[in-house]
Amino acid sequence: MAAVSGTGWHKARKAAPYALGLAVGGYFFYLASVLEFSAPGGRIGPELWPKMILGALLATCIYEIVRIVLFDNLRHAAEEATEPPPAVAPPGNLRRVIAGVTAAIAYVNLLDKFGFLLSTILFLAVFGYLGGYRRHVVIWLSSVGGSVVLMFVFMRVVYIALPLGVAPFSACSHAAMSVMGIR
Repeated sequence: MAAVSGTGWHKARKAAPYALGLAVGGYFFYLASVLEFSAPGGRIGPELWPKMILGALLATCIYEIVRIVLFDNLRHAAEEATEPPPAVAPPGNLRRVIAGVTAAIAYVNLLDKFGFLLSTILFLAVFGYLGGYRRHVVIWLSSVGGSVVLMFVFMRVVYIALPLGVAPFSACSHAAMSVMGIR
């Protein structure tokens, strides 16, 4: 009987952050639902994006709570039966963490000068290298592709004005915007 109550307490503790996320997300979803705004020209209104993000948060929280409550014991039993006890965890690489934080700070500080597109390309590439990935073509293609996709989504779909940078860097942003049909 003690094992059952301990398991229930363990599940409750493990599910508590998701329950809190569900409650807070539900409240903010309600607030987004009562926004009154008429979008001009058949465009989407400002309430759509928070509701989509909050909907994803709510779905994730519900999924995790159900997974913890219904399936956590099965997963732990299967792991205990098939896996040996874990070895000592390897120590974290403090230099990489400091370099990652420094890269993020540099990214924020360079946005106004280089613009969103170039800053994001450099940031994603640096993060790829810091993560230990060494396939240069893949790093640069994903950095450029990811940055272009983010720029398109933010500027063309969500209608967020991004920093374009100062000359001569702004020319790259303007060229990309022209190709994407962004004014």
